[in-house]
Amino acid sequence: MSYRDLALALPVVVPAILAVAGYFMGWSRPTRILSLATPIALALAALAARVGSPLSLFGAAIYADSMTAFMLITISLVSLLAIVASWSYLEAEAAHGPESAHKARRYLVLLQIFLAAMAGAILSDNLGLIWVAIEATTISTAFLLAHKGTSKALEAAWKYVIICSFGITLAFFGTVLLYFSATHAGLPSARALDIHELIAVSTKMHNAATKLALGLLLLGYGAKVGLVPFHTWLADAHSQAPAPVSALMSGVLLSVSFGILLRIKNFSDLSVGSGLFRNGLLVMGMATIIVAALLLVGQKDFKRLFAYSSLENMGLIAVAASIGSHLALYALLLQIFAHGIAKSTAFISAGQLQERTGSTAISEVSDLARRSPALALALALATIALLGFPPFALFSSETAIGYALGSSGGIITLLVAALALLVGFASIVRHVSAMLFSHPVVAATKFRISRLESLPLWAGITISLYVGVFASPLFGVIERASSVLGAVR
Repeated sequence: MSYRDLALALPVVVPAILAVAGYFMGWSRPTRILSLATPIALALAALAARVGSPLSLFGAAIYADSMTAFMLITISLVSLLAIVASWSYLEAEAAHGPESAHKARRYLVLLQIFLAAMAGAILSDNLGLIWVAIEATTISTAFLLAHKGTSKALEAAWKYVIICSFGITLAFFGTVLLYFSATHAGLPSARALDIHELIAVSTKMHNAATKLALGLLLLGYGAKVGLVPFHTWLADAHSQAPAPVSALMSGVLLSVSFGILLRIKNFSDLSVGSGLFRNGLLVMGMATIIVAALLLVGQKDFKRLFAYSSLENMGLIAVAASIGSHLALYALLLQIFAHGIAKSTAFISAGQLQERTGSTAISEVSDLARRSPALALALALATIALLGFPPFALFSSETAIGYALGSSGGIITLLVAALALLVGFASIVRHVSAMLFSHPVVAATKFRISRLESLPLWAGITISLYVGVFASPLFGVIERASSVLGAVR
């Protein structure tokens, strides 16, 4: 086995080993340091994936190309921020006694399983294995959502399990139907779910079974992305999860699920035509943007505020995917990366704010700029990055999506989307400004954040700013990834 082959197996193998180590060793200084091995493994696999031609190992259990490299880079950076943020989060919990130490051990194990499952979904070319990996993310994150053990956390976890399990069941039926159609098109059973094998026989699969299968896959993985009408789990889950988990779910899990839809869209466009996914993503994406904007207006919880912002961004990415041009694909990939970094930073800062105030209610937070200048500045910059102000990376991606939409003739769609985004923009500015600058009725105490707590915040802001200003070398990776996605159109 070559170095490249070994590197591509690391993102699944390393977190699996760390999960076992965490189970036996618990939360300790060694396991804290060892946890950094997972983002390092993801980065090494990304480097291996972007060097040379696409590579397939163990049948289609592992498949790597430029799109794989891009997604692994995104997961690596966001997981690094989340893991470092977890250090202070778990240290605070472990100090409260044996029960908290047990919860910290469980958190550590589940977090590594979650990362391994996401990496497995990205690295596989087989729809059956992808389904298993996505189901594994549902199971691991459900327990992470319920980590706090409160009634609201348990309710959010159950809601997440029910809605996402319904979606993943639709995806399962779609996978079975696609297998049926592929075997009748002449593919051997062992390779009937390999995406690149499906693409090779796509012209033989223009039939009702394939259309139904693809429709179910769109709805199933769309539920995991949080697209309307399956969006109702998202805000509850992100508001109740520990902040580092919210950062991972919003920053990369939604995008991993959407990355799978992009792979399936390649086959769909060739087999049944571009209309199915184009129209489905456009309708679901526009509905998601509008619903998110309306829900942002009267929001009273700052973690739910950022959750609905994620909903808005996923809707915009879906609209970009429906366009399908090279520029649109390029822009949506940049949007995925930029949103992942900025949103993880926002959730981590929101979690630190929750820890200090004991609440996630916007009305309970005031005069933050005076009470904690460092946290206020980090929260303000993360919000500015999310709103797409230059020179942050989201400015470039959103501008490019708007241009691609206008160039494709979707002027009305562009105007409606812009209006909805403007409503969401104004709502976020109003709510965050109130937390930063409004004067409390009763004088509130000042507080500080430690260097360890500030580390992931400033790292996330720096990455977002660097990509927005200098672009290279990420833009080269995105260019190659967008070419892969458009190569079969």
